[in-house]
Amino acid sequence: MFDCGNEELNDWLVRYAGQAMAARDAVVYLLHEDREILGYFTLSAGSCSRHEASLRVGKRAPDPVPMILLGRMGVDLGHQGQGLGFEIIRQALKRALSSAGAIGARGILLHAIDDSAQQFYAHLGFEESPVARQMMISFAELAETLGSIE
Repeated sequence: MFDCGNEELNDWLVRYAGQAMAARDAVVYLLHEDREILGYFTLSAGSCSRHEASLRVGKRAPDPVPMILLGRMGVDLGHQGQGLGFEIIRQALKRALSSAGAIGARGILLHAIDDSAQQFYAHLGFEESPVARQMMISFAELAETLGSIE
């Protein structure tokens, strides 16, 4: 049974991921080995108001700013510390970049679940916005981030 150490993320995966997929609210991506879930992430369309955007993302942007939301994400406790978090982020960023070509978006938006997650994302080049724990990166800056984690 998947356990990333955060009951809210565990519960969402078990109880609501299927519903989110069926309603087309989010797409859930699983990293798995055989039938064991090692980690997951979600992507969906999103936006933020221009005054809630970071300076780089909000510059000359429409209001609201079209974004791709990197929603829930977790790595199973038994597989943490093995680089899977970076692998999940790499896959999420590549999929988001590919999707942006089809739907149009300025960047990737996320909400860090805690201080540790916020530091992890900042290390990858995500910028804080004026909204607490809301972080984002523009697609213009994404190539540099992808290069640093590949």
